[in-house]
Amino acid sequence: MWASVHARTFRVFSWANLFGCPLCSLEKTLQELREEKAKIESQLRDIREAETHSHSIANGAYKGTAAKIAQKVNEDRGKFDWFEDTVPIDEPCCLSVPDIQQLLELLRNLTPEKRATLNLQWPATLMSTEEFTTLVQNEMKAKNEYEALEGSINATPFLILDEETFLHVKTLKETLTTFRSEKQRLSESIHSFS
Repeated sequence: MWASVHARTFRVFSWANLFGCPLCSLEKTLQELREEKAKIESQLRDIREAETHSHSIANGAYKGTAAKIAQKVNEDRGKFDWFEDTVPIDEPCCLSVPDIQQLLELLRNLTPEKRATLNLQWPATLMSTEEFTTLVQNEMKAKNEYEALEGSINATPFLILDEETFLHVKTLKETLTTFRSEKQRLSESIHSFS
């Protein structure tokens, strides 16, 4: 019986092929649609996987899925809108690999104080040249007086001060010491204020 059904089916399909049966055309279209569906499902699976895959870009400055990174870049757009240079892709980089590595190392080693200094902005108004010259001269004069008196200070008069006055003098000394340290730090700063 199976042989009979098989022979009959074979004959129907061979006649259909000979005469251009609409059933064969529909089967061919169905097969093409199934292949296209499989291809689209594969692409959709790849897209979904890409949406859930976590990335880390710019030494961890941007982490997460592609969508989250794109959102963060859009949020940060205002920080970098001042940077308008366009770099031609077809031209070689003007920095050598060792230069780039050195720059990266220097940027990584910036202390929080130096980073804060780099974020400083010029004041809205600057003092005049005469005012600045006067300040520098006053500083030099005070420095010379300090150095002249530093070795000749006698601690004996301070022994007769009462405790409250002594605390005021001690506070004043600590304040002046802090001021001196800050002045020294600023004078060693990478920025020139002259």
